Amino acid sequence: MKSINLLVNLILMVGLISACGRPKKSSTQLFKSESGDTILARTFYEDGSLKEEQMFNADTVPNGFFVSYYQNGKVKYENFFIDGKENGIAKGFFENGEPRYLGKVDDGKKDSTWLWYEQKPDGLHLDMIENYLNGKLFGGQIKFNRYGHCEWYKFYGLDGLLGKVSFEDSRSVLEGKLCNIYYDQNELNIGEGFYSKIYLGAPLGWESGLNVKILDKNGDLLEPGSGNLRKTEERNTDAYHFSCELKEPGAYLIQYLIGVMDENGAIEYSDTLTIKLFVKEKL
Repeated sequence: MKSINLLVNLILMVGLISACGRPKKSSTQLFKSESGDTILARTFYEDGSLKEEQMFNADTVPNGFFVSYYQNGKVKYENFFIDGKENGIAKGFFENGEPRYLGKVDDGKKDSTWLWYEQKPDGLHLDMIENYLNGKLFGGQIKFNRYGHCEWYKFYGLDGLLGKVSFEDSRSVLEGKLCNIYYDQNELNIGEGFYSKIYLGAPLGWESGLNVKILDKNGDLLEPGSGNLRKTEERNTDAYHFSCELKEPGAYLIQYLIGVMDENGAIEYSDTLTIKLFVKEKL
């Protein structure tokens, strides 16, 4: 990372800085706070213009803001460090000052929603929306064309890419799956609740739908209301939360009936996923 290169420069340039407070070619300047617990380091291009500036603690560990500049003085990118790891909002810019990207970093890893922009002859355009969890793509990733329409949509689970929908002329092409289910456990005691979370990828302008059925060991459908289903939206993805509490021991099947419809209401993707659930008496 650039902070490592900067630390090397700090060590090499201390003698030069103490001899002269004026920036030299490709030099670094250090400024210490009165208490000595904060260091501001500035590096310069060969023409003397500011290239980078970063805050360190007394142990020369990055701690505070970091800003990189183009030679024309415009900000190239900026972020923030806490105890050597990047945290907070990260911003990148094109050389004319227009935004290039905007996103959040948590403990050195990309997190939440990131926006990417692209410069076109007719102006600045939103190019892509990505969603991250603990440094990995998770949820929806949307790519736009120059007209602002969805060019393709990718759907990620915790283990990587699950499915992709690309749009060619007036039709859509689906590869893989657009659904992922996470649940805490499938062996319960009576009185314990079952919880599952279903991520269902629906590209921009599309709709998703989910029904859940609970079948007993004989294949009979339990009465409606045996479980609770609600919908939220997370990471450009429809998230469904399903929970239930079964009062009789036995083997059950939880069936998730999935559907994704395009902007015209036509079904583009449908599937049924099943989880086996075992309920036993308390010992």
